[in-house]
Amino acid sequence: MDIPPGFGLSLNEGSWGTMAEPLFDGVRGIIADRDRMFRHTLHSMLRPLGFASLGHTDNLDDIRDAVADGHLDLLVADIGVGEDGLPDLVHRIRHGHLGSNPFLVVVILAADPGPATVRRIIDCGSDVVLLKPMSAGALIERLRNLSANRKSFVVTTDYVGPDRRTSPRPGNQEIPLIEVPNPLSPNERADSPAFQRATEAAIRRINEEKVQRHAFQIGYLINRIAPAYLIGDPVETIRADLDRLLWVVEDLARRLPETRCAHLVQICGSVRQVAERVHARIEKPDEKDVRMMPELASTLRKACEAAGSVPAASAG
Repeated sequence: MDIPPGFGLSLNEGSWGTMAEPLFDGVRGIIADRDRMFRHTLHSMLRPLGFASLGHTDNLDDIRDAVADGHLDLLVADIGVGEDGLPDLVHRIRHGHLGSNPFLVVVILAADPGPATVRRIIDCGSDVVLLKPMSAGALIERLRNLSANRKSFVVTTDYVGPDRRTSPRPGNQEIPLIEVPNPLSPNERADSPAFQRATEAAIRRINEEKVQRHAFQIGYLINRIAPAYLIGDPVETIRADLDRLLWVVEDLARRLPETRCAHLVQICGSVRQVAERVHARIEKPDEKDVRMMPELASTLRKACEAAGSVPAASAG
């Protein structure tokens, strides 16, 4: 990752501040774009605004390394970096599979994106998408907005990221909002002990919500899989649900020990063992295992709901 000197561009005064105004004091950022001149221009315009460090790159490996090392608060990246692998990387960050802070601010840039690309950008958990061509001033204005008005996060089985709902969807579970740390805020220095405590508290809250969402999803999937086997549906209609079930159970097992549902590790393990046996004999699993799955899922969900209703201070 190279961090060249400025290219002599001046930062004109505007609604987003002046060179003397350290809008992002202490923030550690990366600009990622395949267009070298474009990212140099953005770097030169952003660098005087107080960043503790501001690198730029044209590849996904530099981003991944910075996240893994815990040296990133802000990512500004074009959707095409890494052969369209950026949304997957952001998804991993948000779900706690990469790095120690799932709350870094993510701005994704895209030139004339199609509907499928827009959906991927939204679903990965990015904070903002900006359409190219765009000016550095427009980016700075959006970053300044984020520093004061970052959205609360929501959690589902597949999504962790800003709440973009304009209104609750009828018939859906009510999903609580989670306030997350904002490394762009002048009141929340990412290198402070208070910020680290806030990050740890938000991660615990997300894990608690994940447990509830996963328990619900496991029940939903098993209530599709078991009847399908018992009535003799083709295996190919079951395979995707069974693969997904194994992924959800594995992620639940990973999160349980750090939540108020930690005592449910054993029942989660039982669900996982039965699901693995069914998957291993996917063409013709043991009927006893198939019939056992709904009972285990019901036990797990009821236990998770009961534990989740206990106030955090009293849980355990």
